[in-house]
Amino acid sequence: MAVLSDLTARELEILQLVIEGKTNKAIASKIYISKKTVEFHLDHIYTKIGARTRLMAGIWAIQHGMGREARVMPS
Repeated sequence: MAVLSDLTARELEILQLVIEGKTNKAIASKIYISKKTVEFHLDHIYTKIGARTRLMAGIWAIQHGMGREARVMPS
């Protein structure tokens, strides 16, 4: 079973942006890489954690402790 430490720093950064709801294009722009490179990293993330979709990867990340910072609900 995969754990967060199995992912590289860049993969963790991309996964964090995925759980924030960013698109591949937005991720690429934010961290100054190509959209293809984002797809490359996502493919590696999916393989490492056993996910087949972006949603599954996001759920896995949250279950493993990512994205637990306090969130303010809009009023």
